[in-house]
Amino acid sequence: MSHHNDTPDVRSRRSAGFTLIEMVITLVILSIVAGTGVAAMTSAFKAMATGQAIAPLSIGGRIIMERIRKELRNAQCTQITQPGGNGKLQLIDNSGRTLLIHQGVNDNAVYLTFNGDGINWQLGEKVLANSLQFTGLSCAGVGVPPKPRLVTVSFSMRDTLPDGGTITLPFRTSVYIRSS
Repeated sequence: MSHHNDTPDVRSRRSAGFTLIEMVITLVILSIVAGTGVAAMTSAFKAMATGQAIAPLSIGGRIIMERIRKELRNAQCTQITQPGGNGKLQLIDNSGRTLLIHQGVNDNAVYLTFNGDGINWQLGEKVLANSLQFTGLSCAGVGVPPKPRLVTVSFSMRDTLPDGGTITLPFRTSVYIRSS
């Protein structure tokens, strides 16, 4: 009588569990999947933190830019000057108020001053030093009637990210000034 190793009882014991090799391969695959998931989550959290740092900077820059655009739209072309350099713009609006738009020296903010009263109304902060620029200010040449001119305003804002890095956002707009 011959004895076979493949009796139904032996076959059922072999198929009932995992071998050591199967278990190791499964653990390796699960480790790879888990590592990839952790890397993806880390990247997503970093992107979220960066977005949370950029959002207020972007909103602040748009607020500054919108206020400068508003004042430039209400200005008279022949009443715009740059006293003391490119980071300052003085204008007279339609109601006769003298306005000075300028950047702070030590605090990296942009200010609006009315009628030379010495009170600086802060439009925004975190503006990169010496980045406030006004270009295209000449409205008429000698013997040439004033025409609407395009004034370009630009500045950059900078902030620190949660990971210690910095982010710099540039802002730029152009506004047509009415001729007087």
